[in-house]
Amino acid sequence: MTNTHGERTARTPSELQPRPARFSHWGLALVLLAFVALALAHSVVVPITQGEDELAHYRYLAFIAQTGRLPVNYDERQQAWYRADWPPLYHLLVGWAVSPLDTTRPHLKDVGESPRRRLVGQIFYPRLIIYTEDANRPWQDGILAWHIGRLISILFASGALVFTYLTALEMAHNLDRFRPGISPPMFATAVTALLAFTPRFVFTSAMLGDDSLFVLLSALFIWLMLRALRGSDGWWLYALMGLLLGLSITTKYSTGLFPLLFLPLLWWRVRQAGRSWRWAAGRLAVAWGAVLLGVSWWFGWIVAFFNTVERDGWFFGLLSPLLASGPDVSMRRIFAFFGGGQFSGPIRPDAVSEGNFGGWLAYLFQTFWGVPVLEHDPLFPWMYLLVLAFCGLSLAGLWFFWRRAAAQSRAEVGILALVVTLLLPFPLLRFFLTYNILETGQGRHILYPAAQAIPILLLLGWLCFGEWAGERGTKSTNSSFVVRRSSFVFAPALVLLVWSSWQLWYMHRTYPDPLPVQSTTFNPQTIPQPLTHDFSDAIRLLGYDFQPDPEQAIINLTLYWQARRQVDENYRVRVQLVDPAGNARFTWVSHPVNGLYPTRAWDAGDVIRDALPLPLAAVPAAPYQIQVDWLHEAENTPLADAPLQIIQFDLGQTQPIPAPANLTGNVEYRLWLNGEPVRQRQTVALSWRGDAGETPEWTLVGPDGRARPPAATGDATAMFVVEPDWPG
Repeated sequence: MTNTHGERTARTPSELQPRPARFSHWGLALVLLAFVALALAHSVVVPITQGEDELAHYRYLAFIAQTGRLPVNYDERQQAWYRADWPPLYHLLVGWAVSPLDTTRPHLKDVGESPRRRLVGQIFYPRLIIYTEDANRPWQDGILAWHIGRLISILFASGALVFTYLTALEMAHNLDRFRPGISPPMFATAVTALLAFTPRFVFTSAMLGDDSLFVLLSALFIWLMLRALRGSDGWWLYALMGLLLGLSITTKYSTGLFPLLFLPLLWWRVRQAGRSWRWAAGRLAVAWGAVLLGVSWWFGWIVAFFNTVERDGWFFGLLSPLLASGPDVSMRRIFAFFGGGQFSGPIRPDAVSEGNFGGWLAYLFQTFWGVPVLEHDPLFPWMYLLVLAFCGLSLAGLWFFWRRAAAQSRAEVGILALVVTLLLPFPLLRFFLTYNILETGQGRHILYPAAQAIPILLLLGWLCFGEWAGERGTKSTNSSFVVRRSSFVFAPALVLLVWSSWQLWYMHRTYPDPLPVQSTTFNPQTIPQPLTHDFSDAIRLLGYDFQPDPEQAIINLTLYWQARRQVDENYRVRVQLVDPAGNARFTWVSHPVNGLYPTRAWDAGDVIRDALPLPLAAVPAAPYQIQVDWLHEAENTPLADAPLQIIQFDLGQTQPIPAPANLTGNVEYRLWLNGEPVRQRQTVALSWRGDAGETPEWTLVGPDGRARPPAATGDATAMFVVEPDWPG
């Protein structure tokens, strides 16, 4: 630079450093808005029960909503289902919030309740819930309660993001030499965005589950702990930390080892501030006492109502309801070992094979960052390899940071690393007791209690790696450096934002529409042409809709069925077009909902909207009467004495076959498929047209080479029903 006389002068050290980019706290608001928008979209797009253990969470809080309390005996625990022995703070809060709603309606169609429901052709394995239109908007009763619970989860997770921002902001003021060109608000915003846009965090925060409250309580605890590490020594702060930690344990047991964090914290305060060991012992007593206070209500409840003192003695009788009463195999094995007993149950479900440690690590990493959709993850392994490279570079940068950081910065980073470390023993122990990767290797069990620690460590390491790699080598103070620096710090979060957005789009495309079945939410006024006709004491027709589609040569006939009681056998619905002479010129045969909801799966009160696309291409022109009846599947005989005649219409001219294929002999045809593989009980319609007097003999050949005859034929159609012996 030059002075007023044109002479060159030396730059000061501060002038040699790049100027930090101006970045206000509005960055946090933008991240929160983007996160809430993504999470709300996930909560609407993702069908109910698709979150981890979401059905179990719902049944637990529904029990609380109905009774106003926790279960008090094993029968009630069974009613509240398999999560009812786990910490209930989240379920109590949400259960009380939705208690004005009737959470008994609609009755969710759990496949485990009846083997008949396994006949349904669209089940979300492994949650095993039949997804029906009872879950559609406008939400009512229990479905509304479910979505209110999802909204509360989003609010809890948003609160955790705020405290993540505050934690990173306060840490950033001590890291000036490692982040030139990055202001504390920019660093804090980048850390918060890294967490907020992680696909796993977005997805799980939008579901009904205790992880969101857990992450909020853990975030509050870590924020206060780092403040204590920097010199806030009031006894009330330690009491508040202990109370928050106790409440987090009553949300999930994953933070059960976190009380040990007070030991290095107090050791550091004694060393740095010259505090006495007596002072440290007093603060430790306050903190641990507050932890016990925070967990006492829950442990007191289960000990009071579920102890086995008479059978196992005082010590093991009090431990039994904590370790041996639930479905967790690893906890029951630990109890059996220390109790001197022998565990006799299966180590893991028969359908789950024994895993190895490498597979456990891979699954832990995969489910920490991403979310399989219907047990499929199309981005695996390539996106995860990219994230693994980012983590590896960040760890290298943390080593660079550790070698050059001041003692206080080392202490803060060390505490955050210890937070992550203390979360590993429980999952590792459970894995080596069961070798069940799917149960013990869920990455969210690490992500949520360490939701502040991990993004702070990763982004700090990422910046330090950039320094080590030469990002701070330039002495330029112009805006281009700031732009490059800003791009570098936000690059990981932007990649995750794209991933989360793509995940939302993929879920929207992948999850199938709900089955057109309703029970408690059906409105009879939605039937265009209502009527009442009983085909038996089990099946009633409530009405129909009739919509011709001349361009596709199709009549869309929709029949509204009601199950008056459970149906004991499978029936097929038959629709015929009968000419004035009484001859059936067209016959359609199908299972309800084209095989997806056969009659044996019907429950009393179900209303089924059965849409039948009747292909009338090449059907002779004539006035027709549409008649409907049911056929026994096995005997192919009518259920009722006579069919029901519902519609008269005039087919004025023979419709051409849209986009036909051609066979030798001047025969054109079309197989009416939607491009997807055929499935069991599906009806496959074929329309054909040839020279007068010729009637081809049609068969449907499966992948096994076997020819199968049609279930029904007409003047220009053949209907095939895919039987259970169809390969695949």
